[in-house]
Amino acid sequence: MDCSSRGFFKLNVDAAYFSHLSEATLGMVLRNHAGTILHYAVTRVGAVDSPLHAEFMAILFGLEECRSNGITSLYIESNSLLAIQETKVDLGSFSEWGGIILNVLSLTMHYNLVVFVTLVEQ
Repeated sequence: MDCSSRGFFKLNVDAAYFSHLSEATLGMVLRNHAGTILHYAVTRVGAVDSPLHAEFMAILFGLEECRSNGITSLYIESNSLLAIQETKVDLGSFSEWGGIILNVLSLTMHYNLVVFVTLVEQ
């Protein structure tokens, strides 16, 4: 997805899951239309049940970081196809992560435009 228009920003998110600790490290990078890094952040969280849970938490973390920095239009890119697909379910998710998906979707309501895309790795 191209975010070459001024006023649009690209948010890349990812997570690393540590099953033996039930923890994850979440990361986000925010770029402008020219690809310049404007903001990045990393955090570690506990009580994470699976890699998919970690990916949802990374999306939520990125959205929260962008909102606190005044961003209003985003292309959100993740390498988790399932996480991105779940954000596009019209009637809500029936997965065990329905609650965090609703948190993600409710946070997107604070933005003018949010587009979720999957990063295709070569």
